[in-house]
Amino acid sequence: MDLSFLIITYSRGNFEILNNCVSSIRKFYKEKIVIIDNFNTENPNLGENIYYHSNQSNSYELGVIFEASRLYPNIDRWITIHDSCRLIDKIPLDIYQENNNLFIPFWCDVPESYSPVMPKFISKLNSISIDYERYSNKDWQSVCGLMGIFDKSIIERLKEFNLNLIVPSKKIEAVCSETLLGFFINNLLEIYFEPIHDGPISDYIHGKRQWTFIQKFAQGLGPVNFGQIKISKDYKIHPSNLMEFNNQLSQDELVDLIVKNIISDDERVDELVYLNADDNILLFEDCNINGLNMHSLYLMARHRISTYKFFRKNYNKIYN
Repeated sequence: MDLSFLIITYSRGNFEILNNCVSSIRKFYKEKIVIIDNFNTENPNLGENIYYHSNQSNSYELGVIFEASRLYPNIDRWITIHDSCRLIDKIPLDIYQENNNLFIPFWCDVPESYSPVMPKFISKLNSISIDYERYSNKDWQSVCGLMGIFDKSIIERLKEFNLNLIVPSKKIEAVCSETLLGFFINNLLEIYFEPIHDGPISDYIHGKRQWTFIQKFAQGLGPVNFGQIKISKDYKIHPSNLMEFNNQLSQDELVDLIVKNIISDDERVDELVYLNADDNILLFEDCNINGLNMHSLYLMARHRISTYKFFRKNYNKIYN
């Protein structure tokens, strides 16, 4: 079996983090390492049996996986990680086992964690003629960072369903691709998978769980080119159009009030969910309550309301 590690990086010419990742792999494995770098044109010399490429399409993690399979069609299995992660032990399974449908993510999360990107998610499916409504009652798992073990056959089958035609071009679309990948494998390929780790990667980052064989040690260098939109009183969701806020309320109580008042009006729900969905940023003009920034409160409220809109059956279970 021809196996290779695939490192996704956004080095911008700074190879310190990338070198750390490569060195950690070399402590345990001698296999080929393929590096595909978004947003960089330099060509560093990183050692023997290491192959560096610049991804000219700058198509984030999802594009890197398909680009690697195009450059190296004879690779049977890919182990995909970000340069901001490092191995601290051998992968706790036989990475050489024969299985033509093998897909094992390192971490997974529920799609509700990605609720704010659902307008983008549905738009991307529509662009390749897949009707989300056919699958809206089905469950799936999102793949954190698109990191895991991919058998070649999985990548080829994803191409048959045109996932390779979805090309992320901004950060929010890269985030969206994490839940798109799981959706395709669970619902279109009809393959059920179990991640190596229990819980999402965020649990490990925030110290709720202990790192095992792989650890995120650095902040990723992926670009965050968010746009901005200012919310004036012309919007139905502006605080002044919702209620009189009590200055004694806590942050959580304020979020609860925002959610309660928006959910009571379908037009308000859609206004918040779809507002600037391309960039996922909200701003308010001169609007602070009791020293709390309304921008932050509304981002939290939008996540809950997006879950209410797109994952209604699980909303009460999650938030009650």
